[in-house]
Amino acid sequence: MVTVEVDASTLAMSSHGSITGVVAVRTDGAFFPAARWSDFPVVLLGWWFEPVSRILAGTSRVWECRFMDGPLSVRLEQQHDDVWTLLGLHSGRIEFSATVSCQAFVRSLLEAARQILRECRQRGWQSRDIEALDSEVRRIQDDVV
Repeated sequence: MVTVEVDASTLAMSSHGSITGVVAVRTDGAFFPAARWSDFPVVLLGWWFEPVSRILAGTSRVWECRFMDGPLSVRLEQQHDDVWTLLGLHSGRIEFSATVSCQAFVRSLLEAARQILRECRQRGWQSRDIEALDSEVRRIQDDVV
């Protein structure tokens, strides 16, 4: 099982409008980059959604999900059908790998984004990044099984 983990209670908005908070990828009890990794979840999740249409249509077999803090990323590589290899990379070095369902990753990404958007709305926050993430969620949600 793979999940995109966020903690909406940790969200904080800077005076410049940047939103930070906990975001990580979890699979089989392992977290990447770390269980309480603080980064920019609104921006990150927006980036991570960009290739989803190509992934779901089967026109792309590799999906790179970058983090802003540090030279870190998660890469998903299709093996066959819905079986993908998930790699946690630090400066291009493999820190961990797991076999995952891409559909499960996309569903978890949608749920994480919805949690973040709910919290932003409850706090009355608005920004271009929030609008972009909301737009990506609306664009993708009907395509996910």
